[in-house]
Amino acid sequence: MAKKPTKSKPKPKSAKRVMRTLKPGQVVEESGLYQSDRSKNRTALVKGDNAPPTPLKDERWLKVIEPFKPKA
Repeated sequence: MAKKPTKSKPKPKSAKRVMRTLKPGQVVEESGLYQSDRSKNRTALVKGDNAPPTPLKDERWLKVIEPFKPKA
């Protein structure tokens, strides 16, 4: 028997969103102030750089503050 043609599923809208949490070593997609989720240490991360190691094991960096964008 011939197989029925199947349509590929479209990507969910969330696939295009910028991630708000980062694992250590992951590339930063958006500059801003990030905070570790358990130890509450803060650091400024720049777009394109790798996220630094977290103070505790199995922590992530959470985005806290958006960078300032001047109005044109």
